[in-house]
Amino acid sequence: MGYPYYYHAPMFPSRAAVLDVGLKCTHSCRFCYYSFLDGSTDQFSGMRHAKFREGAALRDVLTQLKASGFLAFDITGGEPTLHPDIIDLIRYAEVDLGMSARLITLGQFLMKKHRNGKRDRLIEDLLDAQLTNFLFSCHAVDETLFQHLTGGSWLVQRDAMNLLDEKGIQYTSNTTVCADNYSHLPDLAREILKHNVYLHNFIAMNAYHYWSKEGRAAGVQAGYVEMGHYLREAVAILEEGGVAVNIRYAPLCTMAGVEKNVVGVVGVRYDPYEWMNAVNHQSPVPTTDGQRLPLQGGQIERVFGLVEKKEVVNGVKLIAARGIPGHPDGFNKLFSAECGSCSALNVCDGFAPSYLFQHGTMDAVPYIGSSRGDLLDNARMAYTAPFFVKRRQGADMKSVVRRALHPQPIGANPKVSIIVTCYNYERYLAGALESALKQTYENLQVILVDDGSTDDSLAVAMTYGIRYPEKLTVIRQDNSGQPAIARNKGIERSDGELILCLDADDLLAPTMVEECVDWMRRHPETSIVYPCMHDFGIKEGIYDAKPYSFPMLLLGNFLPYCSLYKREVWETVGGYRTNVRGCEDYDFWVAAGGLGYFGKQIPRVLFHYRNHQEGIYLTDVKPNYPEKFRQIILNNSDLYPPSMVRQAKSGEPIALVVS
Repeated sequence: MGYPYYYHAPMFPSRAAVLDVGLKCTHSCRFCYYSFLDGSTDQFSGMRHAKFREGAALRDVLTQLKASGFLAFDITGGEPTLHPDIIDLIRYAEVDLGMSARLITLGQFLMKKHRNGKRDRLIEDLLDAQLTNFLFSCHAVDETLFQHLTGGSWLVQRDAMNLLDEKGIQYTSNTTVCADNYSHLPDLAREILKHNVYLHNFIAMNAYHYWSKEGRAAGVQAGYVEMGHYLREAVAILEEGGVAVNIRYAPLCTMAGVEKNVVGVVGVRYDPYEWMNAVNHQSPVPTTDGQRLPLQGGQIERVFGLVEKKEVVNGVKLIAARGIPGHPDGFNKLFSAECGSCSALNVCDGFAPSYLFQHGTMDAVPYIGSSRGDLLDNARMAYTAPFFVKRRQGADMKSVVRRALHPQPIGANPKVSIIVTCYNYERYLAGALESALKQTYENLQVILVDDGSTDDSLAVAMTYGIRYPEKLTVIRQDNSGQPAIARNKGIERSDGELILCLDADDLLAPTMVEECVDWMRRHPETSIVYPCMHDFGIKEGIYDAKPYSFPMLLLGNFLPYCSLYKREVWETVGGYRTNVRGCEDYDFWVAAGGLGYFGKQIPRVLFHYRNHQEGIYLTDVKPNYPEKFRQIILNNSDLYPPSMVRQAKSGEPIALVVS
C-alpha cells in the first residue's frame, strides 16, 4: 500500500504473526510464564538451558509468513536479542520480504555489541537492518524495583529508549502488572510520557503453565480490585499525554471505567497485534509456524467458547467456563454464580481458576441492562487509538494516535472549496453552478474544472465566472476521461480547509455546506461528513446512507462522492487514484479510513444525484464493478484479509470476510 502505517479494522482477523526464536533467556522475571519450565526447583533453569531455533529454519518461517499474507510480526523468546542471527533475520524480513518486525525485549543487550554485529551497539545494527518497531518490557521505572522484578536494569533499558528518542523513532511498551508493581503504575505512566512511546500495554499477570496450580501465584499475582485504582489513574495519564493504552486479560467488570481499553481472549483474535499463526516454540525445526490459523469471520476460537459448567469447586459455585473438554489448557477461564446475571457475560473473559480460588468471588460485580454486544463491544470498537499498526521505521505514530485521542475541532469559519468537474454537461452545468454558488454558507470558493468539453460547457462556465469573479475560478484542461484527474487538478488550485466535490450533472441543497460544516464542528473526531441522497431522473428515491463503520465500508461503499472532508485527508492519502475510474471516490474513502480519517453521516437529504443514461455509473461502474472492487482491494491491500487480497489478484470470486 505504501503508507507508513495502517488502521486495522475491528472485526477483521489480524494481519500480524509471531516469530518465536526459542525460549533461551538470561533474565529473571518473577512472573515469567515459563517459570520452572524444566520441572526443577530452580525457577529459571529451564530458560537458561533452553536453545534457540536455527536461523535457517526461522528464515523459512519468515518466507512462509510472507506467503500467508502477513504484514507484520513480533519477535519473541526468551530474549530474542541474544539470538546469533537476529540482525540477519530482521534484515531479511524487512528488506527482502517487505514485512514489518517488532522486537519484544527487556532491552538489556541493545546498547552492547552483538557478536555478529558490525556496529558498536546492537540497536544500531537493528536500525540499519530497517527494524520497524520495538516493544520494551517496561515493568518498573524504579531501578531497585526493576531489578527485583526482572534481574535487569531500568537504567540500561532507558538508555536504549533515549537513543531511539534522539533519533526520532517511535515505539511501544509493555508492563506486566503484578503484586509488586501495581501501586507504581502512575509513576511508570509519567515516565513513559517522557519517551517516544505511542502505545502501551498493561498485562494483568495470567497464571498460565506453572502458575496455574492452586496457590502458586499467591504473592505474585495482584488482585483486580487492588490494582484497579492505580491502573485507571495510569491510563488517564497516558491518554491525556497522547499514548494509546490496552489492558490485556482482565474481566470487564473489574475494569469499570476503562472497559474500552480491555482486550481479552474473546476479542483477541480481532486485535491488530494478535498472533494469527501456529507456533510451537519448543520445536527446534518449525514446520507450521508460517501458516495462518484457520478462523471463520466472527467466530471465537473453540478453546475460548462459552460452555455451561455448573458445579462447586473449592467452595466456589460456578456457572460457566471458557474452553473445551480435553483441550491441553483445560477450562482456563471460569465464571462464578455472581456472573449469572451479568449482561457482559458473552464478551467477558471470566476469571482464571487460580485467581478465583485465591481471591474469591468478591471482584465479580455484574453489569445490569442490555447486552454489551458481540465479540468486541461498542466501547472497544469506538476506541480507535490502539488499532494503528506501524509499517515503517520512521512513521510518526504519535501524531496519528494523538489525533485519535484528542481530535481538534475545525475553526469557527473555515473556508470551503467546492470542486465542480464537467465534461460535455452544458445542459446541466448551470444548475450545478447555481447550487454551489448560492450556498447559505459564505466563506467558500468554487473551482470549475472543464475536462476538455466539446460542447458549450466552457462558455456556460465563463458566463458564471463573469457574474461571480470573487467566488468562481474556471480551469480548462485537455480531456483526461478521468474524474480523478479533474478533481485532483481542482483541489490543487484551491485553498480551502475543507473540500466538497460536485459533478456537473448533480445538485446541492442550498444549506448543504452550512449544515455539513456545523456537523463536523459538533463532531471533532470526524474528518468526513456525508449526507443522505436524493436520486432523481430515470430513477427516483431517497438513499439513506448507513451510519459510518469502517469495517463495513471495506466491503461496500455507502458514502456519496459528494461529501465534505478535511483537506488534510486529500493531502495524506495523496489524492484520488486513476486506476478505478468511476469508483475513485470509494477507493479514496477506503484509503482515508486506513489512515485514520473516518466519517459521520448527517441525517439530512442535502445532495441530489441525477440518474441518466450517459452517467458514468450506468456506462462503466455498474457493468464493471467486480473488476473495480478487485482493484480497490489491491490499492489498499494492507486493509483487507489475505484471502480477499489473494482472490483479487487471481480473479476468483471475492468472499467477504467479516463478522
